[in-house]
Amino acid sequence: MVLWAQHDQEPVAGLLRGMYQALQDDFIPLYEQVVSLDGRRFRPPFTARHLAVALTALTEGFTLRWSVDPDAVPTDLAGVPRMADEDYDVGEPRGTCSPQSSTSWLPT
Repeated sequence: MVLWAQHDQEPVAGLLRGMYQALQDDFIPLYEQVVSLDGRRFRPPFTARHLAVALTALTEGFTLRWSVDPDAVPTDLAGVPRMADEDYDVGEPRGTCSPQSSTSWLPT
């Protein structure tokens, strides 16, 4: 949020653009692979980039809302905000579904 408060200043805007580009670079290939598993493709004009932007925005929205109103965001949908919780165990194996897990909505 501190960066967003200064997003109209070019050095900060550049940092934010770089952060988003790095996220896209990491996730777009994954989204393309997942979509193609069943021989599917994005319907033009939509692309994996559009999905990456939408999911990033959704995650940020959940995070912001959770930070001021945690009861409004179901923990089974809020993986990223849940990681900020003191009960989150960073050593928990991926894909497990314990009550403390922020990934309970993911398949194991």
